[in-house]
Amino acid sequence: MHSDTTGRTHRLMPMLLLALAIALTLAGCGVRADRVAPVAADPVAVPPATQVHFTFTGATSVAFDWVGGDSVLRYGLTTDYGQTQTAVEPTPLPTASAGPFREAELTGLEPDTEYHYAIGTGPDHTFRTSPGRSASSPSVTSETPRRTPGSPT
Repeated sequence: MHSDTTGRTHRLMPMLLLALAIALTLAGCGVRADRVAPVAADPVAVPPATQVHFTFTGATSVAFDWVGGDSVLRYGLTTDYGQTQTAVEPTPLPTASAGPFREAELTGLEPDTEYHYAIGTGPDHTFRTSPGRSASSPSVTSETPRRTPGSPT
């Protein structure tokens, strides 16, 4: 009968050591929760905007439309931008693809002036406002936006 008790003790020893280690940790003898750096969640990558195009709606305004990507358009006279415009869902809603569709109108711009813009944290592009067209004669530009030299592809 003595050997049966010894066998059980040997089998229980690893579990007892584990329980002791857990108890010491919880009692503050191990790693303290307030000294452990929080683990940051993996950021969810926003896919880049596609089908970006803009329409000059006047000498001092331009409307941007795109599919997917971030809904914030940053713009300004330099790559520091300085201004943002949050896009809305356009009306009427296109049905050619799944979307999501975005539209942002910039107003109060200077005529015949080069502006930098980026959608979300995407690469820098530029456009030049119309040299003086009125709001009654809008024009659509569908060319590929120009990238600033040195910007990522």
